[in-house]
Amino acid sequence: MTGQHGRSKPQTGLRQTNHRDVYGFLLHSSLVIDTNSETALGSSYIKAWERKENRLGKHEWGYEHLPLEEKESYKWVEAVPQSKELFGSANSITVVADRESDIYDLLCLKDEKLHLLVRSQHDRKLAGGAH
Repeated sequence: MTGQHGRSKPQTGLRQTNHRDVYGFLLHSSLVIDTNSETALGSSYIKAWERKENRLGKHEWGYEHLPLEEKESYKWVEAVPQSKELFGSANSITVVADRESDIYDLLCLKDEKLHLLVRSQHDRKLAGGAH
C-alpha cells in the first residue's frame, strides 16, 4: 500500500491506473537529455490516456490479437519519429526503454543515428546460437 492509496475516488472523472484501486491518468513521456552538457532539455513526446472503468483483463478481451496501433505499447513506436523530427540535427538519438518496448516495429526503426537500449521481454537466440 502506498501513501497515495485512497486519495482519488471512482466517479471523479479519473480512471483506474495500473493498480485497480488507484485512480488517475496514464502518462508516457520522452525525456531529452543533452549528453555533452548533461542537461535535461525537456520532452520530445508526451502521451496521456485513460482506461475504461470496470474493463475486462487484457487476456479476456483479446489484447494480444489487436493491431499494434491499438495497444498501449504503441507509444514507444510513436515517440521515435516525433523525437527524430524535433532533434533531426542531433548527432545521435538514444532511446532507453523498458520491457514493454520490446516490439519488432520499434526495433525496425533503428538507423545510423537512432540507437535503442531495450530491456528484453523475451530470451532470444543470438547469432552464435546462445541465448
